[in-house]
Amino acid sequence: MIPFSDTPKVNSNPPVVTLAIIIVVLLVFLMQIFFSRLGIISGTDNLGSISFLNKWGFIPRELSTGRSYMSLFELMGLESSLCLDVVGKARDNCFIYVENVNTQLRLINIESAVPTSITLVTSMFLHGGATHFLGNVVFLWVFGDNVEHRLGVIKYVLLYFTTGVVAGLTHYWIDPTSDTVLVGASGAISGVMGAYLLLFPSNRVRVLFMVVLITVAEIRALYVLGLWFLWQAVQALLQIGMSSTVQVAFMAHVGGFLAGMLFVCIFTNVLLQRRQ
Repeated sequence: MIPFSDTPKVNSNPPVVTLAIIIVVLLVFLMQIFFSRLGIISGTDNLGSISFLNKWGFIPRELSTGRSYMSLFELMGLESSLCLDVVGKARDNCFIYVENVNTQLRLINIESAVPTSITLVTSMFLHGGATHFLGNVVFLWVFGDNVEHRLGVIKYVLLYFTTGVVAGLTHYWIDPTSDTVLVGASGAISGVMGAYLLLFPSNRVRVLFMVVLITVAEIRALYVLGLWFLWQAVQALLQIGMSSTVQVAFMAHVGGFLAGMLFVCIFTNVLLQRRQ
């Protein structure tokens, strides 16, 4: 189920903040393409791509330990003797990444350029692949404009980054020792979707279904977002206890979505209007 448009619109003005976020995310993704030498498009990681993601993405274990690890080798707690010279002295700039423990060791620097707490924000602009990037851009474009116009620029910016950080912290809460890097705007966009659910439950969302046949349907936002959240919640519950091995941070989506709903309850009078 892929949403691609909604109606009605709050107004016809361009959503400046939403467009700005999409442009910045696009520019960062182009940087990722460059560092990965197109590997992020084809789904093949290389040292440049892995280094970039781990430097700017959010790693729960770094927040738990209060330190930025210099290598994935060190982060994963593996034996670091390969970083010692013949007399046992640590080699300079020895950053080791285990690409395949049995066959190959490569050098890679993953030390963050900013404090780990800041990577809760920088990670929102990174993506793990082309599908991840395109999906987030589409969801933000569909649901972001109306929320931005209803809240105004300042509240919308606050919503986006606050819910994005809450999403990252929710993921951290599930497994604070995880050494898997978290990247993507999904948590913040989930917050926008949670806000949309309360602000525009009766809006119509056009969605694309691709099962056996490709079908387009127009469904109330309440049902589209409600079903989406239910799916995320079920997947998140199934992931508990195995978060360090998962590829999609469903709990971050849940945390971001609920944070978006709470934000609207606090900073708007939407519930009061509904009672009246």
